[in-house]
Amino acid sequence: MKIFAKGLLCAAGALLVSTCMAKPKKVLMIGNSFSICVLKEMPAVCAELGAEVDIVSLYIGGCPLSRHVENIPHPDSKPYYVTWHYDSVADQKDVPFAQLLGGGKKDHANIPEMLKADKWDIVTVQQASHESWRAETYLPYGDELVKTVRELAPQAEIVVQETWSYTPWDARQAYETGVSMCRPMYYDSPEDERAYRALNEYMFGDDILAVTVTNAMEKGEQVSKVDVFLPEGKWYDVSSGDILDGGCVLKREYALDQNPWLVRAGAVIPMYPAAVKNLAEPGTDDIELFFAPGADFGRCEVYEDGGTNPDYEANFRKTAVERKGGRIAIGPRAGAYTLRFPCMAAPLRVTVNGAETAWSWDANDFAVVVKTPRMDGSSETVVEISLPDDAAETERMLAGFKGRQREIDALTEEFKGSLRPIHWALVRQGKLG
Repeated sequence: MKIFAKGLLCAAGALLVSTCMAKPKKVLMIGNSFSICVLKEMPAVCAELGAEVDIVSLYIGGCPLSRHVENIPHPDSKPYYVTWHYDSVADQKDVPFAQLLGGGKKDHANIPEMLKADKWDIVTVQQASHESWRAETYLPYGDELVKTVRELAPQAEIVVQETWSYTPWDARQAYETGVSMCRPMYYDSPEDERAYRALNEYMFGDDILAVTVTNAMEKGEQVSKVDVFLPEGKWYDVSSGDILDGGCVLKREYALDQNPWLVRAGAVIPMYPAAVKNLAEPGTDDIELFFAPGADFGRCEVYEDGGTNPDYEANFRKTAVERKGGRIAIGPRAGAYTLRFPCMAAPLRVTVNGAETAWSWDANDFAVVVKTPRMDGSSETVVEISLPDDAAETERMLAGFKGRQREIDALTEEFKGSLRPIHWALVRQGKLG
């Protein structure tokens, strides 16, 4: 579900501008190729808003937080490339940043060296896009990186650069239609004035709404509050498990370990398993399908090509996935499937191509999970799920359990996981009590 994205520029620009009006702010970005994208565009965005920033990017392509932290204890190594949009260094006007690191257009450095190289106003940290959707990948590495920044650059404000990896299916749609996969809210809601004021969010494809949180936590609280504009219809908040009515602006609260993104009710979101880091690796025949609650119908097309070559113009495949009530039809394609249904009541019966199949419950994501055997691709795969009559009411009652459990886990270790047995009882019974 590849969560956060490069569309952060305007929101981040507004954040920087609020503190940049007096003099250029010095920004150090610890990241990967997505920080290079910001390096290229952010100065122009800030200039349009009447501000100036000097930015240095310390990066390794595809580098996750875990690798950043592993590099810190090795000060003699210089694994990072350094690029910059910089006019002054350590208050020395017109001194190229490269001079501090031995000259040249592209120098190497390490994190401790760079944190001490200048008096940074802002330091950004970033998770690799392929890990950014999984909250568990931020701990303990995010805390360790922030600790290092506070030790070596205590004056700096620390900002998380939110990233979201592109998906091949949305990339194909962008290629065919010319419509960007990341787009402002007013693109899809041009007649709603509230969409033009929704600067901290954007659509990622047709069915995913990403929210960037740049507001500071209020004193004594562990969450940041943000106004979220929701277009018409129902939306599933993946971080909290809430099913929300759209056509309004809601005040939402998110903690540091939450990744706020919402999915249109009924949408079918295809994903690769977490073990797949790039398309050159084996295992890409296996697909995960996420079925957003709030509606029991929806469809998508799973797009695939070679993944590592430019032959995508003619050599590609699209596989239709369609849900109508309890029937899910997947077009002919070789591979196995994992189907995830958050907030679903306990199925009475599940079949795959007519054969009864076991299902399981994911206690971490509060979801019913159905796994199919590997298919040979000669015909479509049909999964049929029989639900109790009160399944819709059960879904309504189960919505939000995920967020409430997170709040309990954050309060005390003693009650950690306490809602999961209750939720499981509800799933099994299809009712409260």
